Amino acid sequence: ILFVFQTAAGYLFSYKTLLLTADQNAYVQSKLNLIWRSVFAGISLFAVAVLKNYIVYLISESMFYLVFYWICDRKISKMYPYLSADDQLPEEDKKKILTGVKQMFVGKLSNKILNSTDNILISLLVGTSYVGVYSQYSMFTNGFLRLFSSLNESIVGSVGNLIASESVEKVRKTLDQSTYLFFLAAIFCGSCLYAGIDPFLKAVMGKDYLLPRAVIALAVLNMMYEALKMPLWTFFAAAGLFREDQWISLSGAILNVIVSIWWGKLSGVTGIF
Repeated sequence: ILFVFQTAAGYLFSYKTLLLTADQNAYVQSKLNLIWRSVFAGISLFAVAVLKNYIVYLISESMFYLVFYWICDRKISKMYPYLSADDQLPEEDKKKILTGVKQMFVGKLSNKILNSTDNILISLLVGTSYVGVYSQYSMFTNGFLRLFSSLNESIVGSVGNLIASESVEKVRKTLDQSTYLFFLAAIFCGSCLYAGIDPFLKAVMGKDYLLPRAVIALAVLNMMYEALKMPLWTFFAAAGLFREDQWISLSGAILNVIVSIWWGKLSGVTGIF
């Protein structure tokens, strides 16, 4: 119940926090988040180290999210006072927005299915214990992807402004430049991860928790592909191409599940990746 409450708390105020991103003011929320997380760190340490009570920790974490989003809500209301006006959108605009949200939802859901089925398939086709071994590696790949995602999110507002105000040639050049920068970063991070992860895990966990090199190479390659496509999908979303995105993403998710099952039965984890 507490975990569900934490997830739901963000949705209560997300319609306002998204305005900061759209207006290229996301740093406001990041600054508040940094300050408030520092406060929460002390509270959570007290709950775990002194009270030794996990429920108290979860309750304090839930309250952290609720209070944090409420503070953001108050801050945004002061920044955009005209948002409290009673003006209503025309019905035609409402329909366009609703259609766009539905199409975007299909694309986002398909992307989650695409990137969240590996562990389920490994558990079903190879064995649950293998999921535990792979989790040591996915912790690092997901960490790098979160880093790439943070870099990508910082340009979303600028991309929307670019598409609205600049020529097609300028947009194309910026997309190429962004993709090239992400390519360099992905090559560097992927190479470091491939070369260094086995020695690190061997020293920390032991050699029994190592995966075959072919599996590691494919996991790193998947991470690099995921990073490389981020600028493209950012431009897709900023241009409002949700209708095109939903069918591309849905087709990719379905194809991924079918091929992963087929190849997973033939060659295990290597086939799934």
